[in-house]
Amino acid sequence: MLAVGTGLTAVGNSDAHVLDAIGLGATEFEGQGVPALLSALRSGRTSVRRQKEWNSIRIVSSWALNYVGSAFTRLTMTTR
Repeated sequence: MLAVGTGLTAVGNSDAHVLDAIGLGATEFEGQGVPALLSALRSGRTSVRRQKEWNSIRIVSSWALNYVGSAFTRLTMTTR
């Protein structure tokens, strides 16, 4: 994690390249709303939540399913 050893506040996100990976990481903090989030970020009171880990096989298989599934759309777009 980049924040470790840098003094930065840890945040979680999902650098999703496939639909199934959206929302797998999140930043947790006390309270609700923008003011509470900003306060937690400034004070370093956040934690990273990971829903599930993705290994290379899972990433490639999910990408392949999405790619094959969208092949029909891609083919019909190029024949117009």
